Amino acid sequence: MTATLRATVGLTADEAAALGHLTDATDPQAIALDALTGITLGQKASTAQQVHALLVAGLQAGEKEAEEIGYRHLA
Repeated sequence: MTATLRATVGLTADEAAALGHLTDATDPQAIALDALTGITLGQKASTAQQVHALLVAGLQAGEKEAEEIGYRHLA
């Protein structure tokens, strides 16, 4: 099932600038985000696509941390 949510996300000038770097294929953070999520953001990526990639990365990091906490509890 595919769900679509269109939400407005307020960004500071610093956050908007940071997102802008994600469209640079040579930027270390863009490369890392691509490696983490499999989402490649090109120069034509929209702000929504950039925020989505960061959301995916955040969710994956949360899942990984929850798994590690679970393993620590078992040890």
